[in-house]
Amino acid sequence: MFQLSLVLVLLLPAFALAQTSSKGSIDVNSSLTITDNDTPTPWLSPGEDFAFGFRNVNENTDQFLLSIWYNKIPDRTIVWFGNDGNTVSRGSRVQLTADRGLVVTDPKGKQLWNSGKISDQAQVSHALFNDTGNFQLLSSDSTKLWESFSYPTDTLLPTQIMPTGGVLYSRRNKNDFSRGRFQLRLLEDGNLVLNTREILTNFAYKAYYISGTYDPSKPLIQVTKFCLMIQVTYKF
Repeated sequence: MFQLSLVLVLLLPAFALAQTSSKGSIDVNSSLTITDNDTPTPWLSPGEDFAFGFRNVNENTDQFLLSIWYNKIPDRTIVWFGNDGNTVSRGSRVQLTADRGLVVTDPKGKQLWNSGKISDQAQVSHALFNDTGNFQLLSSDSTKLWESFSYPTDTLLPTQIMPTGGVLYSRRNKNDFSRGRFQLRLLEDGNLVLNTREILTNFAYKAYYISGTYDPSKPLIQVTKFCLMIQVTYKF
């Protein structure tokens, strides 16, 4: 039996070779590298509730996922991942850069992913990784330039907000974090829907769950933030 789970937790009151950071604060140019022999500590939030780094998501392979995970529970549940869920091999690195933010490169130095071009008016000075699980890139005057909370993958954490137009995707399977068949979407009309999609084209099929939160008297403006706790499990 194949089981696919989409877990959301909303609005409730790994490996490093070169790094320059104290808990929760990471200096620009710091990096984490997956090596053949070393298993150094990932970057941690101040209370060590969350960790950021590379995780081996399949014990049978040497493939690693750039991710954020719960650090104090036995399952070490992954709650965010970069590089569109694609894994990387040993020798790969993630570096905090001033102009491109987080940059993942392969063992030959080829760029595989980055968190996005930083504003022409500002550069990254440091990163702040807090105990909500949010990884933020900040300028020298502490202006927020990028944050993981704005790019959710398959999970929302306490204090994280899903705006209208937001989408969460299930993963393909337990060890494949690329986007799967199921979507959770908050539509512009205020309805929260669950639907399947065509993976190749991203075509969304008819929703099999609709929250019914659309208000015809207030089209397109009723819901601007989404907050609840839900766990959806599919078995087939």
